Amino acid sequence: MRGQLFPQGEPITPHRKLWFKDEVVAWQRDLRDPKSALSQAMKARAGGRKPGRPPRSLKAV
Repeated sequence: MRGQLFPQGEPITPHRKLWFKDEVVAWQRDLRDPKSALSQAMKARAGGRKPGRPPRSLKAV
């Protein structure tokens, strides 16, 4: 699931999960910290795309 970057959550039924608030808060904090491993992984997944630059448009064939 999402490259294991988002907290796992606890399944309560086959199609529903619950997340603990402290896990989500820690995940959000790590995303904002540019030195965290999570933040570095997200930057690597972005493929070096610059923040203000829109994604490339696809050409119609």
